[in-house]
Amino acid sequence: MGTFRRVPLAYFVVTGIGMTTLAAVAFVPHWIPYAYLGPVGDFLHYLGYNCNTLMRIIFYVAWGVHALEAIYAYTLSRRLDLSMEDVFKWTGQTFLLGFPSLLRLRAVAKKKL
Repeated sequence: MGTFRRVPLAYFVVTGIGMTTLAAVAFVPHWIPYAYLGPVGDFLHYLGYNCNTLMRIIFYVAWGVHALEAIYAYTLSRRLDLSMEDVFKWTGQTFLLGFPSLLRLRAVAKKKL
């Protein structure tokens, strides 16, 4: 049995919706159905049309942070001498989810060390 521990599905859903919304606001704000989202739609409309450059910067920074976290997860997994399968699972999950995955990996590291 490997050391990989999947993060609960709720994290995938929340992170996926958040990053998709951020991408839509930053790059295709005209695709968002603001009228159906109530006050959240008004806020997203404001961000998409009045703060577009900021939203793009936040998008790139968010993916950059996820990439750095994934590099750290890869390094830590290799240092723990995990199987390559587990190393790639931890790296991919951390790239997609970020901090919640890293917390789980650090818990595994604490037990192993």
